[in-house]
Amino acid sequence: MGTAILSAAVALLIFTLSQWFIHMRDRQTFLRGKLEELFEAFNEVSENMLESLYGAQKFEETGEKEELFTIARGINKTLYKPRTLILLYFPYLVETWEGMFVSPIRSYTAYISECCEGEKKIATENCKQQVFEFSLRIRSLQDFLSVNVGISTRNIGFHLKRIFARKIEIKIKT
Repeated sequence: MGTAILSAAVALLIFTLSQWFIHMRDRQTFLRGKLEELFEAFNEVSENMLESLYGAQKFEETGEKEELFTIARGINKTLYKPRTLILLYFPYLVETWEGMFVSPIRSYTAYISECCEGEKKIATENCKQQVFEFSLRIRSLQDFLSVNVGISTRNIGFHLKRIFARKIEIKIKT
């Protein structure tokens, strides 16, 4: 009787562990797809930022502000997809995303809108510097996420490390 109970307990433990490993593997596969989607969203934001630089140069030369104003609105729209993906699937990146990316982009688009609405002259060198700085930040975040896929996709190794570690710090060099 005792061996039957022990066998049942071992079988139940093996079943539970196998289900947990299968769940972790499926979740990792799912999150890897979401990570690729996040990278695409980052690249879309970078593209729009670069377009704004070309629009600013055109605005400086010709004075046509409608195209630049449209690009600035487009930049704000492209921020929603990465934010949504981060909030839903990568919540540990929220603070980094908001502080290092969203705030500077919002101030950049506000500057562009201010120049388009008023008669203020746009400083394309300033725009160029901000766009390149933003591009480097995006690349640094992408590099961090690609190197730390285990953290990003919460794989089994991540869960085992989490048992022994208290907190994971995200440090991104720009």
